[in-house]
Amino acid sequence: MFNKILIIRQSSIGDIILTTPLVRCVRQAYPNAQIDFLTNQEFTDLVRHNPHISNVITYDKKTGFAGLYALKKQLMAEKYNWIIDLHNSLRSRFLRLFSKIISDVKEISVYEKPYMARKLLINFKKDIYPKPYKKVLLKYFDALSDANAGQNIQYDKSGTEVFFGEENTKKINDLLENNTQIITICPAASAFTKQWLPEYFATLIKKLFEYYNPDNQNKHQNNIKIILLGGKADISVCENIKKMVDNQLNNQYSTDLIILAGKCNLLDSAALLARSNVIITNDTGMMHLAEAQKKPVLAIFGSTVEAFGFYPFLEKSNIVEEDLACRPCSQSGENACPKGHFKCMKDILPEKIYEIAIKMML
Repeated sequence: MFNKILIIRQSSIGDIILTTPLVRCVRQAYPNAQIDFLTNQEFTDLVRHNPHISNVITYDKKTGFAGLYALKKQLMAEKYNWIIDLHNSLRSRFLRLFSKIISDVKEISVYEKPYMARKLLINFKKDIYPKPYKKVLLKYFDALSDANAGQNIQYDKSGTEVFFGEENTKKINDLLENNTQIITICPAASAFTKQWLPEYFATLIKKLFEYYNPDNQNKHQNNIKIILLGGKADISVCENIKKMVDNQLNNQYSTDLIILAGKCNLLDSAALLARSNVIITNDTGMMHLAEAQKKPVLAIFGSTVEAFGFYPFLEKSNIVEEDLACRPCSQSGENACPKGHFKCMKDILPEKIYEIAIKMML
């Protein structure tokens, strides 16, 4: 009965990665079905190699409503039996509008976003989220509970996954020595209040290099490289951090601190994270990409909180945050601290992150 299934999640990096357990479990329930995944063009790589997906359908936001309308006609012509909308945005609602009438869709499952709970927590600091807090990857499964097609589909506890190709592995292997231990740091974020201070990152990196200096009498001397990872927009942040580190250490470790921001696409980044020993990151998509490679994350949280559901889920990952009455100030971050003090990040000192990072490397 359900032999053609469409899953919709158009953005962003973390949200799409968190759908991958559901994709896998739907495939387990319907091994012979055509399972298509719709996402925005810039995020195609996240699902392009996924073996549980039959076809990836992309939408280019630059095409506007004309492109969206053409996409709707394309989807209606496919005659899907089951549409799973994990985005529930204006665009995705338009795409599924009248689908039961026009193309005889039998089931439509929709992820209901907790708008009211989020608004109460951000604006009035009133927490009505169910306890214990549920990760978003599990909330996606709740969307299936009312569907005949999805009632028996349960999370398999195998985590998230992002697949990459041999070309991505080769690119990273060509850049890094095989016997090198790697700490990957993602120092940027989409908003100011989600970004730990660049000078704190510089101090952290300085302390890590000093710890692994062969002249020190520690028992865990290794050849170590520290990678600064991000997109093209993050290059200046990474260059600023490297400049501070080089100045503090007189360029002693200049060749061991490598900027790959802007040089790696999403799948290159996945391959790099798979090679890394520990990933230190803000609340970003790279945090989710690292856990999709089953790698331990040391996540620094400022304006965002666990209730939203986007926390790391691996037991070997760690979260550092300050318990402040003003948190959260937003879900996606702000361009400036609404209170003016930015204590949620300033009070997380480099020494604390350093101590946790060293323990995670042992």
